[in-house]
Amino acid sequence: MDSAPITAARINKFSGTNFHTWKVKMQMVLEERDLWDVVSGEVKLENCTSNLDQATFKWKSRKALAIICLAMEDSQLPLVRSAKDAHDAWSRLEGHYEKESLANKLFLRRRFFTTMMGEGDDVLEHINRLKTLAEQLDAVGAPVSEDELVITLLASLSESYQFLITALESRADSLTWELVTSRLLHEDMKRKEQGGGIEGSAHSQAQAFMSRDNKRKARPMKKTGACHKCGKQGHWIAECPSRIQEDAGRQRFQRANIAQEEELGDYLFSVGGDKTKSSNMWLVDSGATQHKTNSKRFMRNYKDFGPVDVHLADDGVVQAIGKGDIVMSMKTHRGVKKGVLTDVWHIPKLSRNLFSVGRFIKDVGPVTFEVDGCFADTKGLSGNSANSKEKDCSSSV
Repeated sequence: MDSAPITAARINKFSGTNFHTWKVKMQMVLEERDLWDVVSGEVKLENCTSNLDQATFKWKSRKALAIICLAMEDSQLPLVRSAKDAHDAWSRLEGHYEKESLANKLFLRRRFFTTMMGEGDDVLEHINRLKTLAEQLDAVGAPVSEDELVITLLASLSESYQFLITALESRADSLTWELVTSRLLHEDMKRKEQGGGIEGSAHSQAQAFMSRDNKRKARPMKKTGACHKCGKQGHWIAECPSRIQEDAGRQRFQRANIAQEEELGDYLFSVGGDKTKSSNMWLVDSGATQHKTNSKRFMRNYKDFGPVDVHLADDGVVQAIGKGDIVMSMKTHRGVKKGVLTDVWHIPKLSRNLFSVGRFIKDVGPVTFEVDGCFADTKGLSGNSANSKEKDCSSSV
């Protein structure tokens, strides 16, 4: 195996930009040469008692100074030309490029909080860019907490990662830098395996909120034989155009998008591509603590309670006046089925119906957000199951 020592010649010469990266690489070179102790100031000449120790210190300091200077562009040499030893040269560079001034802190803070990831940008590069800025801020005396780092990373992601962000919001109390970055890199790997790009992401697809039954296989999308409704070939009765047209006033599933036909299990409440605004729409909300609806019309087991103030994301306040259950029609691979959303709060002034991810996780089970939709695992559950619609979609109730 090649055991040749690392040399400064293998590192790009420092030209005045990206000092933080160059500094890390130079430290590794000096560590490999057993010279870092004299550069960092860990070992000082006055602490060397014997003549041999003093001679060794001076030799190591001269050698370290030579390595540092040879790893710098000519334009940077005036900063260290008059340095008396390696430690002095290193301190001058740190003082110049990592000066704890207000100007440096403002400059780096501005870059940190305004760095945004564009569609198609490399995820790992974006993560490293933010992490480097955080380390630079720490070096100038303006450290960034892990919470700030995580929040800034999530806020800087492109729109196509909104599904993943929503999923992570539901477990905000346990978010760490390692967890968030690993989830991001895993998501990026999945997208690349599936063809990558925005086209394969949630940004350009109509997603579905699904409930998986892993014990049952989805039946094929194409049917052999005649439809029992219209007599034509190639479709099931639940997909019959004639039936859909007849039920148009009650159901709006014509433009439903089925995500990944090879998936096992049924899906509940498919999301339509229709963007028409309607009071019947159900929005997935990771911040809501309760399921909420603006209509009492379709509720059963309704119970009045004294008005309760509900604070909205836009700082508005509305009042909940009761709660009940809502029976919803769910389109599955075996036709339309019924599902019950329980303990839904009645808030007449609410503009949209909200499905609470947190409430579902607490009452039923985990919700997983993926590139092609969000999934609720109800395997093994009995009794009522709470089911929902995804963004900008309507349901039959």
